[in-house]
Amino acid sequence: MDEYIRTVLTLLELLFITLFIPSLSAQDINIPYLNCEITLTKNTIISGEPISVCFTITNTSGGEVHFALDDGYDIWDSNLDNRLKTELLKISFQDSRGEELPRRKLLCRPHSQVLFFTGDLNPGEKMVGEYPLHLRVSTLISPGEYRLTVKAFDLVHGYMSPEYLESVGPKDKKIGTSVRESFSGPTLTLNVEPYDDAKLIAVYEDIMTKARYAIDHPSGSWCGFDYNDISTPTRTLLWAEGPAAVPYQIELIYDKEKGFRYWPPAIVNTWDNIVRYATPSQVEQILEMARHPECYRTPGQEYSKYYTPGLAWAIHQWHENGSEEVKESTEELAEKLPEEDPCPRSMELGQYPYGKP
Repeated sequence: MDEYIRTVLTLLELLFITLFIPSLSAQDINIPYLNCEITLTKNTIISGEPISVCFTITNTSGGEVHFALDDGYDIWDSNLDNRLKTELLKISFQDSRGEELPRRKLLCRPHSQVLFFTGDLNPGEKMVGEYPLHLRVSTLISPGEYRLTVKAFDLVHGYMSPEYLESVGPKDKKIGTSVRESFSGPTLTLNVEPYDDAKLIAVYEDIMTKARYAIDHPSGSWCGFDYNDISTPTRTLLWAEGPAAVPYQIELIYDKEKGFRYWPPAIVNTWDNIVRYATPSQVEQILEMARHPECYRTPGQEYSKYYTPGLAWAIHQWHENGSEEVKESTEELAEKLPEEDPCPRSMELGQYPYGKP
């Protein structure tokens, strides 16, 4: 419960700072009490391989440091172009000719994924947070050399000196000096090798091994938020793109005995990838989920242990656009399950039931 309260308070603080403290123009990182290093998880990947931008935050002071990074934008603007202009995390991804790669068309950007990295650091401590680049651009791209530039990112940070901590005591310490600033990051080189199914599967197997371990050894509390409570390898797979990711995504999202492991915002874009690339046998695995006796939406209930709107959406997508074989296999369930919006406005805004009441 303490972890839950801490997470909620962090979100409230971040919201307050976002609303009342304007970010400054982007500048080089120069904070006396912390260091921020930005790298890629790999410098070379196979085409289609997921990759993340790593933010390593180090407390270089003798006091305590609090920080938060978010991928915020104007969620109230329905115009996609305007939303992109208001993004706090600005990333440029260009090929060797200097041409910008198009943005990945996500099915949804849930508000619960805005805050992607936050923490409290004692002197000398560091934390590493990963932002999935494959949520921004497709990595199913031609071989070659690419350049990624972190043009701007917002960092909320606060410092508590040893003297302050001694004066207030451990139970009463509060961060009253948090500020939000916008910084610019480095330009990084990424080499992309040709698509190789065998090599890609080996990469996914390695990530999945770590994800299975995280599922079998849970830590902290799960309170419905996407970044803070889902392990890095798990969310890497959940939000990956391409056919190689599908079998791992199906395994991750659902347990035959326990039902769906994650709430709808965390897997909305997982459903999009599964629908795009699932084979007929993988479609059948999804249909088995829908044949569970409790897999029906009851009045007033948006999702449950055995029901999520993405499931109904996927079945209707396949029934409308799939092969004749898939259309036939989904016909009965498409008639039983009403079609759903996988990304309702409440999910984008973080409103109940996908956020605060």
